[in-house]
Amino acid sequence: MPEVAWGFADKWNLGVHVPFSYNPHARDTTVDGLKVRVHYLNVIERSAHSTFFYGVNYEIAIYDKRISESRYNAEVRAIAGMTCGDWRFTLNPILNQALSRNPNGRPVELELFGQAMREFCDRFALGIEHYASPGRLSRLNFGSSSEQIGYLVMDIKTRKYFDIHFGIGHGWNGATDKLVYKALIGLPF
Repeated sequence: MPEVAWGFADKWNLGVHVPFSYNPHARDTTVDGLKVRVHYLNVIERSAHSTFFYGVNYEIAIYDKRISESRYNAEVRAIAGMTCGDWRFTLNPILNQALSRNPNGRPVELELFGQAMREFCDRFALGIEHYASPGRLSRLNFGSSSEQIGYLVMDIKTRKYFDIHFGIGHGWNGATDKLVYKALIGLPF
């Protein structure tokens, strides 16, 4: 999913995401929608060895019916975290809501993301991540029918050309894919 982001003020940026998919059997690439994002991130120094940070990300998305029952969707993604020496700990509670009609109504749904990363040098970090989708906020389900994926991840920063975030994930129940790969490549401009 390519994203272009523009820092328009101190601690604020505006981004556009273009989700797409590739079908190797049909050798076909499809644009699956468009997401517009406003992002605020604040970093507060607590001491020389500990940093607390927080922020919020608000997105409006237009999806193809092939990937979402609701064409228009909204998401509020909070972030809170802390770095302690070489370690970084992050928690993201995410609220999603359909903005257009769909068969399941328009409930507010919760997703949770947690990460623990250790930096081994200024250009390499290794860690774990966990994603959970317990569902509707009014009726949370942390059981076997909620999506649960754990990842082993690494971050690699080159000197000046690009950054890579790569992960191999494992789904923990029948509601989730058993093996998942992810890769993010950041290109500064």
